Amino acid sequence: MITALQAVDGVLSSADVEPEPDGALGLRHALLGAMAALPAWARAALAKRGIAARSLRDGIAGGHRLASRLPGARRVRRRYDALLARIEAQLVRWALVGRREEAAGRALAGETIRLTTQELISIIADSPELKRVIAEQSESMGASAMADLREGSVRADTLAERVARRFVRRSR
Repeated sequence: MITALQAVDGVLSSADVEPEPDGALGLRHALLGAMAALPAWARAALAKRGIAARSLRDGIAGGHRLASRLPGARRVRRRYDALLARIEAQLVRWALVGRREEAAGRALAGETIRLTTQELISIIADSPELKRVIAEQSESMGASAMADLREGSVRADTLAERVARRFVRRSR
């Protein structure tokens, strides 16, 4: 037990995890970590005991055949089936709770992303640097528009002057 606690302490001290405000990791963190590690642990444990498990399984099958002939075996089988039904019902309830929790978590994450995006846009929009850049671009666009207007005015003036000269020449 002490070795296991020392191993847990070593893992916790090397983890890049922010502790809770009181400095301790919660039980839920341990459960989440155990659930995350369970598939790899089970795979490794089963691989080590694969050969022994096959011979044990064959022995159990023989014992099962023998036990099914004993008095009261049907009663035990009914109780076992009822136990399996209760376990399955509990697993279904947990799965439904898990599905609701997942949906609630996704909704919360979506709302958080939406609010964060709005906050970032607000911060950027209120930025003095952005306002300065927009003002500079507006001045640049204004100057460009004025230059285009001047060029257009010069062309229009030149055209009007040509038309006027033609009429003056014809009238003489």
